[in-house]
Amino acid sequence: MKKKDELKDLKFEDAIAQLEEAVLKIERGDLPLEEAIETYEKGIKLSRICHEKLNSASAVVEKLVVTDEGGEDEAYQTELFAADDGDEE
Repeated sequence: MKKKDELKDLKFEDAIAQLEEAVLKIERGDLPLEEAIETYEKGIKLSRICHEKLNSASAVVEKLVVTDEGGEDEAYQTELFAADDGDEE
């Protein structure tokens, strides 16, 4: 098993793939108790890493919005981009 520091260096896609693999191993139910516990602990670490990476990514994704449309002193600001935001016209 990799150390947590080594796991943090994983790309999100690799971490999620390893997490899915751990879940499948546990769901099969044929692991010895010690190995099941190790796999579970690794899964928890991978889950936290994926969550941290998603939080970091969402902090970066912003959109530019106009705060004073049509005026001479048009101003812009950024705000977090939400996936369910649509152009309402």
